[in-house]
This record gives sequence, structure tokens and C-alpha cells, in this order.
Amino acid sequence: MVLPRCLQALIPIAVLIILNVLAVVPPVTAQDEPQLKVAASITPFGALVNEVGGSRVQTTVLLPEGVEPHAFTATPQIIEAAQQADLLVLTGHFAWETDVANQTDTPFITLADYEEYGAALSVFPGREDTSQKNPHGYWLLPNNAIAIANATRAALSEMKPDDAAYWNTRFESFVDRVESLNASIAVADEDYQLDSLRAVAVFPAEAYIAEAFGISVEAVLQEGENVFISGSRLVEVQNGLRNGTIDIILGSDVGNLQAGGQFAEQLAEDTGSRIVWWRAVFTGQADYVSLMSFDLGVLVESLRGEVSASTEGVTTLVLVIISSLLGLVAVVEGVLLIQRAMEE
Repeated sequence: MVLPRCLQALIPIAVLIILNVLAVVPPVTAQDEPQLKVAASITPFGALVNEVGGSRVQTTVLLPEGVEPHAFTATPQIIEAAQQADLLVLTGHFAWETDVANQTDTPFITLADYEEYGAALSVFPGREDTSQKNPHGYWLLPNNAIAIANATRAALSEMKPDDAAYWNTRFESFVDRVESLNASIAVADEDYQLDSLRAVAVFPAEAYIAEAFGISVEAVLQEGENVFISGSRLVEVQNGLRNGTIDIILGSDVGNLQAGGQFAEQLAEDTGSRIVWWRAVFTGQADYVSLMSFDLGVLVESLRGEVSASTEGVTTLVLVIISSLLGLVAVVEGVLLIQRAMEE
């Protein structure tokens, strides 16, 4: 059976995740036992640490899965976990991270360090003032993810110079896979004209995923804690969704924890619009490239809604494979941890 061109964009995504599954299965040997303990503030940063650190780093994530990060308060247990670490890898965005840094003597890297390696905050979406930058979810942009991984590589190399070649090799491998991700995005863009899409985001974090895919975010429903879109701007957004000048609503796991998540569902119902829910913060054990590949697949599935039903089963199968492979990453990492524990 020949796949329709509209489905061909999904195949590189699935292949990319397969390669990432293979990449997280290093041989477990005595020389690869964890030598450094790293505490990352949120799951995506823990995944980036693992990209560079591999089996020679034991990574702990401080923020519990599913907890709203902006409202979180560091508990004594979190402070203790940070104190026991050799290095903290922080976003520099959440207030509780400052408490963790101030209450421990553990060295840390944060946004200022990532900026030295090329990370940059984008303009806050939907605002005329271009001096206002968006700190929400900046790690989701490919160039920023590379910068965070690079800063982590430098910090680990400084702490364990003898392992610098190992960190460097893993970092270079990560960069290669991000470039493959960008190639998959380019294929999807060609098939679905992603760079012509205009969207409204539920929360600012989605804007970085949208930027990675070439989508323009025209407005944000909830800009921060208890900060919502103005009434006049909302009317413009509603009209845009109805008349087609705004194509889609973009949400995420963290956006769904906000009041804006329910707001978006109602807006989609009222205007007959599509809404896409991405993963941004609560990613389980998924690595960065698999996370973004999954989000790309979810977007493509939404955009191909007008394709004939004869191809529907194939698309669903591909997306099931993508989801299953994300789960396989977690299983493989769990097996590796068990193997290490048995060897100790």
C-alpha cells in the first residue's frame, strides 16, 4: 500500500523516536556507573541532563510530576535532595528554584549560563512591546535545548575533567538528533504549510513549541498567574477563529493546569475550532527529541482532519506507535536502573 503524501510526514517522526529509543540503551558496565548526582528542577531539564550525562550521571527531578510549577513551594525533602546533589540544573524561571539555590551550597547552572551558550528568550507572544521576553517554556526551542545541554556538558566537564570526552561525544550525538528533528519539522512544514498557520495559545509555554514548528502565535489566553487576555482582544480572537484568520488553538500540559485550559475548551466549542494539547513540562521519561516529535505528530494529526477517512486507520496506527515508543523509552531506562542496582 502506498501511503498518501499527507501521512508521509508522520513516518520520519516515528523513525526519529525509534532512533532515540536505541540511543538510550547503552551497555551497562562498571566504568559507566554514575559518578555525579545532578538535580534538575523540572522533567525536561532532567531529560537534557541525561542526554549529556548518560549512565555516568544519576539524575533527580525536583518538581513532582503533575504539580503546577508556578505555584510550587520547595519542601524540606526537595531541599535535602538538592543538597545531596553535586550540581543543580535550574530553569531560572520559578521562584522556588531561588529558595532551593539559597538554602543549599550546591553549585548550579541557570538561564544566565545557558545564554552564554546561545540560549535566548523570544518576544512575549501577542504583545506589541518587543522588549518583553517570554520566560515560559524557553527550553522547548531546539536552539535553547542545545544551549542547555551544552552548558550542562561544560559544568560536568569542569567537575569531572577525565570524563570530558564522554560528555562531549554525548552532546554531539544530541545535536545530531536535534538536527534530524528539524529535518522532520521541515517535511511537515512542506506538507502542511506550518509556517502559514496563525494560532492562539492557552499559556505562553506553547509559543516556543509553535515557534519551533514555524507557527505564529497571535495571542495568549492566560499570560501568567491570574493574568488573562483582555475583553477586547478576546473578541478579536473569537472573530479570528470564526472567520479563519486564526487557524488553531494550542495548549499544553502546563496550560491545562491553568484556568486558561478550561477557557480554551469553551472557546473551541463556541467557535468550532481545533485545539491541540502538547506536552511541555510533564514528559515522563521522554527525551527532548521524542517529546518534540510527539508534539509534531499530534499537530499533524489535527491538521489532517480533512483527509479522507480511508487513511484514518493508518494515521492512528502511526500515532499509536509514536506513543508506544515514548513509553518504551521509560521502560528501557527503568531496566537500566534495575541492572545497575543488581550490580552494586
